[in-house]
Parts: sequence; structure tokens; C-alpha cells
Amino acid sequence: MKRLSPLHVGLLAGLIVALAASASWCATLPEYSDRVLVLHSYHAGFPWTDEVQSGIFSEFRRHAPNFEPYVEYLDWKRFPDEDNRESVYQSLLRKYAGKSFGVVIVSDNAALEFALKYRQDMFMGATIVFCGINGFSDSMIAGQDGVTGVLEDVDVAGTLDVALTVLPQTRKALILVENTETGAAQKADMVRAARKHQGRLELSVLDNATLEEALAACGGDSAKDTILLLGSFGRDRSGRIFPDFAIDLLSAGCEIPVFVMWDFLVGKGAVGGSVLSGKLQGREAARMAMRVLDGEHSPPVLKTPPTQLLFDNTQLQRFGIDTSRLPKGSLLLNEPVTIFSQYKEFIPFVLGSMVVMAAAIAALSVTILARNRAERELEKTKAFLSAAIEHSPTGIGVAEMPGVTLTLANPAARRILGIPDFQAGQMNYLLEEAFPWTCHRPDGTPYAMDELPLPQAVLHGVSIENQEMRIRRADGQESWVLLSSSPIRDKSGRIIAGIAVFSDITERKRMEDLVVQSEKMMSLGGLAAGMAHEINNPLGIIVHAAQNAQRRLSAGLAANEQAAMDAGITLEGLNRYIRDRSIDVYIQDIMEAGHRAARIVRSMLNFSRPRQAQRTLVSMASILDKALELVQGDFDLKTEYDLRKITIERRYDPTNPGGYFDETEIVQVFLNIIKNAAQAMGTKQYGKDETPHIRLTTGVEDSQIRVDIEDNGPGMDEKTCRRIMEPFFTTKQVGQGTGLGLSVTYFIVTNSYGGSLRVDSEPGHGTCFTVRLPRGRTGDHV
Repeated sequence: MKRLSPLHVGLLAGLIVALAASASWCATLPEYSDRVLVLHSYHAGFPWTDEVQSGIFSEFRRHAPNFEPYVEYLDWKRFPDEDNRESVYQSLLRKYAGKSFGVVIVSDNAALEFALKYRQDMFMGATIVFCGINGFSDSMIAGQDGVTGVLEDVDVAGTLDVALTVLPQTRKALILVENTETGAAQKADMVRAARKHQGRLELSVLDNATLEEALAACGGDSAKDTILLLGSFGRDRSGRIFPDFAIDLLSAGCEIPVFVMWDFLVGKGAVGGSVLSGKLQGREAARMAMRVLDGEHSPPVLKTPPTQLLFDNTQLQRFGIDTSRLPKGSLLLNEPVTIFSQYKEFIPFVLGSMVVMAAAIAALSVTILARNRAERELEKTKAFLSAAIEHSPTGIGVAEMPGVTLTLANPAARRILGIPDFQAGQMNYLLEEAFPWTCHRPDGTPYAMDELPLPQAVLHGVSIENQEMRIRRADGQESWVLLSSSPIRDKSGRIIAGIAVFSDITERKRMEDLVVQSEKMMSLGGLAAGMAHEINNPLGIIVHAAQNAQRRLSAGLAANEQAAMDAGITLEGLNRYIRDRSIDVYIQDIMEAGHRAARIVRSMLNFSRPRQAQRTLVSMASILDKALELVQGDFDLKTEYDLRKITIERRYDPTNPGGYFDETEIVQVFLNIIKNAAQAMGTKQYGKDETPHIRLTTGVEDSQIRVDIEDNGPGMDEKTCRRIMEPFFTTKQVGQGTGLGLSVTYFIVTNSYGGSLRVDSEPGHGTCFTVRLPRGRTGDHV
């Protein structure tokens, strides 16, 4: 006996465990790109807009790395007029005609107004998620369903309070904003915030000023103890555009500190303030959008957007502001970096590394001892596994790369496949002549060598579970096996071999064939009894009566002559009349028809005789009609269920589809189903306007013939449907059925033909059996 190498044992141990584990589903990432439109009020390159865009993209890409939405810009800073709005509307209307979005994300007021105005025409009622909205009130979205978002509402009060905290000597505040809806809303907020400091603080608004006017107001003696509150200033009265609100120019040209409400201005000349982050606004809007896309309906509006206290250390030093005056929790840009602060995050790591190294040195000796013990245990495990494989009644084979060579076959595999011991490690699957066996599908068609499970596993990584195959050995012995196979991979995922585990199910298949034949004989018992009672007895009477009629018209019999004379006629004249009116022909036809019916009965009885049949081309309609004829002649059905009360509806495909079948087997399939339907309908009480009904429908579906057999009987519950195909399961009373009919039907359809059988039913609403059969090929054998 060939001993298993350590490599084989190790591979088999890992693979057997892998085959025993359940396959896990791969989680798929959500795809949002095609369902999102981002609409910005301003132009690309405007810092606030770019920050919002960055926040939206970064949040979406945390969940969908390939997120690429549709993005559009109104360019409202540079073209804040109705002509621009109408031009954009017409452009987008053409561009997105017929396009449906799940959500539209808008930034700033102009985009929100645009989206609300054209929502139905352009966006088909998609949910709108806004951010960067100034001066928000519920009236802005009143009467609009599916509109939500996060407010920009700048923290004017917080910025003014912190400015007066770090510069307590301040007596005057200048307000600089642009002449837009956003600027007007911010100006109103600043005026409201200044009322808290009325009496201490003088407020001056630079309304619709040019940059030069703003610089002039920030200089000279009048600017003493003054601060500048900079709002949205992307465009001055002269029409010049300032992407960064001209903060660099204002800071360089002003002698007073500038306080702001947006983080992207700090570090460019502003002292600081309680600032909003465009990126945070974009992130929050993206979170809301994903909630909507994942099924949540219109999350509530976030009315308290997050802010943070942010200051520029360079500007603090410029205006002599000590950092100790900053509120607790403030963030500081351009702060001087010390060696400790620069590397403080590494200090715990270094200390931890030293501790870990010491522990590793201590643990190394313990590991060496444990490894020695593990190696001894591994050797013992390999010995156990080798013995289990060698003595397993299940065949196990391993094929390795390169060449897909069969390098291991345990004794059970060699016995089933007929492999000599000396040949087990010399067979290459890519060389057909090297193999002493051939493999065939259940329908008898042979596999090419590269189609077999082991080459498929090694070459293509294909796994197979519980597949039935026919094995034909070199000595002519044929057997059935139930096989599972899988690739063997190394740590990097590369396929290095394949394993097949299979068991001999020949005896089980023989028993299944016996069950099919047994059920066929049981079906014919009822049919034969029905024919003997319903056909033979009447046929005997008919043929006997016809013979007597011929005899009593025959000349030469004294009784016939006397009866004719008593009737006042001659027998010769009577026979002449009968010949002239063809009555003798009719009597002869009756006798011939009787004999023909007797032959039909004999041919029906031949149905029960087991045989090895070659499949022939037959139409499905003719098979169904034959099954109906057999059912209608069943004695049990006629006497107990009165099949004449059942309406049979034929809906046959006009193309009359057919295939290569053993007619007897397929008739058996439909006979069992129709008979069960008739018996089930016999147990149902039908209403006044309802009658028992069976509908037969044929068609072609995916190169297979489909047959639906539907009745309006009592139906079945889900539990019964799950078990209806099981052998010996029956819903009939004791003595009225074996429980094998539908299991035999299922076996013929699935195992003999590779088709499928499905049942759909609902209590009280009937049952539908759907049979799908491959058309087969000429020359196929049962």
C-alpha cells in the first residue's frame, strides 16, 4: 500500500476542513454615483465651494471608493442674474432629459432656490439635500416634501464675542459683505449680534463697497480700537471677483484685525473666529444623502451646524494678542513647534517598543518549547489523518500542478476507478490514453478529460458539490459515483492542486431504477383492471352479438328459414335487402373494431414490461394525450372520482415542440401527476358555479420543453409542498397510495433527463406542477 507523503496529508487536512465550512457571501460596496447630482451656487475654484465639494466626495468615498457623481455650477458670484439662471436651466434640462436622480445635493442659497423652482421639471421630484444655506427659515421649504439638509448659518455672535474677549479695548466694529442674498442675510445676522453689546460697541456697515473703500475705512486714526467683521465678500461693487473674500488684500492693507466665520480664511490673513468648515458642511450633507439613498425618507434639517474656534498665531503676534486670552478648546495655526511636541506621539511608541522587545525575548524561549511540542502533535495528527484517508470507504484523489497529474488515490479511489497501485501517480489528465476509465454524465454523454472535476478545479478553480457521474472502467464494469471537488490553494491564493471526494452509489441507483419499475407496475394494476372491466366485457358482448347476427342471417339453418317464413318473407330476400343497404358491412365493421380494441388493451398491458429503450423523437403534445388516455381508462379513477366531471383544457404550443425521450417514461411522469390531481380534486367540495378543471400547457423555455399541469383542486400548504417529492410520503388515506408516485416522477425528470420539477400550491386555490425537460439528442439511451 502506498504511504501518503506529509505534503499530501497536510494538503488534505486543510482542504477537508475547507470543504466542511460554509461559503461566505462577499459584501458588495454600495454604488451611488449614477444616483447623485451635486449643484453648487458658485464656480469651481471658489474656496468655499471647493471645500464643500471635498467634504461631499470624501464622505461618499468612505463607503463607495469609486464615487463620481454628476456636478454642476450656477456661477452665481460672477453672474447673479435671471438670464444666467434661465441659461443654466435650459442647459441642464437638455443634458439630463429622461435622467432620474435619487438625491440632489445643493450648496448655498442660489442653488437651493434653483432646485426648488425647477424640481419637478428637471429632477422629477428627487429628494433635495442642502448645505451652506444662510438666513434659513422653515418658510423657505414650506410645502416641499423630501427637502432636508444642514444650515450654514455662520456663528456671527460667537465670532463677535471671541473678538471682544481677546481684544477687550475694541470700541468699533466694521461690517463688510457683498451685495447678494447671502451678504444681506449675513449683514442682518451681524446687526442682531451687535445689539448684545449696545452702548459698548459702535457698528458701521460698509454696504456694497469697493475694495478700495473698505481699505480706506480700515486705516487712519478713525480705525483705532476697531475690528473688521468680514462676511461673504466674493464680489465688490465694481464687479471684481475675490475667491478668498479678498482676505489677503484686506489683511495686508488694513491696520486693524480681521475676524471671519469660515475656516478657509484663517491662515491667509484673518485673526480667526468661531468658524464654519465647508468640508464639514459637505460631509454632513453627504451623510444625509446616503441615508436618503439607503431608504430613509427625508431626515430632519440639521439647524445647528458644527463650528470651531480657530486662530492664526501669526496674526495674534501681529496685533499683540496673547494666546492665554484664547477661549478653552481653541485651535491654533502656525504655532511654534518644539521638539517635544513634534515627536510626542513617537515617545509612547518607543517606550512601548522597548517593553514589547523585552517581552518578546522572554517569550521566544517559551515559543521554541511550544513549537517542539506542536511539531510532535503535528506528526501524530498526520499519522491519524493518513490512517483515516487510507481506510476511508470514500474515494479521495488529488491532482497537482503542473500537468494536472493524479498524485494521490486512496485504496477506495483505486477500487472504484480500477487503478492499479503502480499506476496511481503516473496519470496526467491532459493525456486521455493514460486513464483506465472514462466518465459520463447521467444522460450517458462522455466528459472530455479537461471537463472532469479535478482538471476544472486545478486549471480554473471550479468547485463542485454532490455531482452524480457514471464511471466506466477498462474492464467494462460501470458504476455510479457521487462526487465533490475543490481547488487547493497556497497562502497567496495560488492554485497548487485539486481534490475530489467521491463515493460509490451504484447500489442506490439500482434501487431507484427498481422503484421506478415498481411504481410503473402499480400504475398498470389499476389500468389493467379498468380495461378488463370497462373494455373487455362490453367488447365481448359486442363481438358476440355481431357474430350471432351474422349466424342468424346465414342460409341453411332451419331455424332461420322458419323464422323468415313466419314473418312472411324469404331469408334470401332478407339477405338481399341487408346487402343492398350494406348492413352486412356494418356488422363486419363492428366485429373488426372490437378486435382492434382488444389489440389496444393488449398493447397497454405491454406498458408494464421492463425494457432497455432507445430514446426517440416524440412530440410533447402526443405524450400528454397518451397520458390522458391512460388516466381516463384507470378503473380506480372512474369508479371513485368520476373523471368525466373533470374539464381538461389543452393549451399546447402551436409549434408542437418535441424531443428525444423514452415515451414510456415520460408518459409515466405525466400519468402520475394527472392522476394525483384527479384524486385530489375528488376530495374537494366545489361551489355551484365551479367545476373540477385541469389545464395542460406546453412551451419552450431556454432550449428546454416546459409543461405546466394546473388544477383547481384543494391545494397544499407550504409544509406539504416541501415533502411532496419524498419517497413514501402521501396525503392519501391508508391503502390508497404508496407515496412513491411523485418521487418516481421527480427521479425520472431530474436524474434520467437532467430536467427539473417544481410545485406551486396554495390551500384552497389548486396546484401547478412545472416540468422542464432538455430536448436530448438522437441515440441517447435510457
